[in-house]
Amino acid sequence: MNKLFRYFYSRLHLMRELQIRGVSILLVSVQNRSHVEHFVEHLSHRKTTDLLSRMIFGYRRIFSNLESAEAAAKPYEDGGHEALEALHLELSNAARPSDFAILFHLAQFPLDHLTIFDLGGSLGNLYYCYARYLHFGSDVKWIVFDLPTTVAKGRTLAQTRGATQLEFCDSFECASGADVLLASGSLHYFPTPLPTMIGGLAAKPRYVLINRTPFVDAPTAATVQDAGPIRVACMLYNVDETIAQFERIGYRLVDQWRTPELWLGVPLHPEYSMKSYRGLMFELAAQAQAGGATEPLAAA
Repeated sequence: MNKLFRYFYSRLHLMRELQIRGVSILLVSVQNRSHVEHFVEHLSHRKTTDLLSRMIFGYRRIFSNLESAEAAAKPYEDGGHEALEALHLELSNAARPSDFAILFHLAQFPLDHLTIFDLGGSLGNLYYCYARYLHFGSDVKWIVFDLPTTVAKGRTLAQTRGATQLEFCDSFECASGADVLLASGSLHYFPTPLPTMIGGLAAKPRYVLINRTPFVDAPTAATVQDAGPIRVACMLYNVDETIAQFERIGYRLVDQWRTPELWLGVPLHPEYSMKSYRGLMFELAAQAQAGGATEPLAAA
């Protein structure tokens, strides 16, 4: 009896999953069309829309915070962040279009003496990828910060591959005084804004490179990314607010770009749907650096 119940429950769960994905894909694909846009905008402002979203779109909706989005995704996550490790490592075999802005900016720095703090860097994927294109000197230090289980796997992999420049740490404090803080495809998984995190460091990184991030022009909110069999809750940070927060802690915006191979759609919310993710680069003003003792990195 229990086996039969579990079978029917799993079938119902799968049908619900397929229904959420199917309806969501359909609406996202048409909601920006002129003859549908007004109707969608009308629905998004109705008081009954929240109940409608829960019934029809399940986890594919807007949440006020990351915790709520995580709770909605949990029954469907199928491994969450841990399940993405193998995929991301495989993708690191070659640079993607969204990597080239980062490669361009890193190439401007003196690559013989450089400390890079890789926020949410998984198993060191970007180090393995970028080392194919950039000639890192022996004194380069690439530090990855991620979940404890991921850090443990990363250390083992680095030893196996003989990646002596690659290090792993389990504290964000390791970013203190780094030449470059790199947040590629990771910023939106943290509930605390990155400028707030950096503001608590003893010494701020000189440069901040943000890539593959679903920034929005709407108020900051949260949603769930639907990546095939894997669902992961994420933040949708307002881009102008993020820039202003960095400026308040002493940074200036150097560059910004779009990453067209990545996109995200939220049913009933075209303002939170985007055709491409974005990237930002910030430089710390000399007077804002800890003690004012160090000048910004010179171009190579």
